[in-house]
Amino acid sequence: MASALLLLLALPALMASPARGTSTSNRIPPGTSFRAPGDILIADRTRRFPLRREGGGTRAACASRLVAHLVPEKGELDPGKAVVIGLIEGPTADSVPLVLRLGGQDWMLAARPTATLRLFRLPQTPDGTLWESFPACEGTAEPQAPPARSLLLRPGDRPGDLPYQVLLKGLWSSCGRTIPREAAIGGWNYGQLLERLPKELAVVCDALPQGGASIPGS
Repeated sequence: MASALLLLLALPALMASPARGTSTSNRIPPGTSFRAPGDILIADRTRRFPLRREGGGTRAACASRLVAHLVPEKGELDPGKAVVIGLIEGPTADSVPLVLRLGGQDWMLAARPTATLRLFRLPQTPDGTLWESFPACEGTAEPQAPPARSLLLRPGDRPGDLPYQVLLKGLWSSCGRTIPREAAIGGWNYGQLLERLPKELAVVCDALPQGGASIPGS
């Protein structure tokens, strides 16, 4: 009876102790934070919709218009607290409105026939938001050629993107003016666009309203 009682008293300590030969180095420290579910969703989203910061086709004049996102080469950008993003539209003989699609919401922007640097202030903070831009050819809000497609990260997720945020804020200060093409694409490793753009680009800025909308020309 006494030995049985001693065994019962020692049982909790035995259950709490690791078995001999068992390593505790793989235990997860208390308070560990995981973003795995969100990261998995982002990875799946970009696998189904591969990122490409330049959009446009090679055939029809409308669909072949250059649309280039101002994002790093990998197609992902942390826009920072200012949540300013930008793109370049090349010149075209077939000018139609531009569709901006963010996380399933669409904005239709007025057509501009000349090469333009467009800048946008987002209505809400992105968090792994898919961003697509393309001309609304044939009056439809669906791309007729591969769109420019990028991923907007949650502000603060990538501190190394600070130089890009500074570039975008600097370009925003030129709203309503024209700037040299080198100033528009400098810092984005877009040297291949020089021959496709005129020497000067108009800078057009819009604050996007919540929920998507048609935006008249600036």
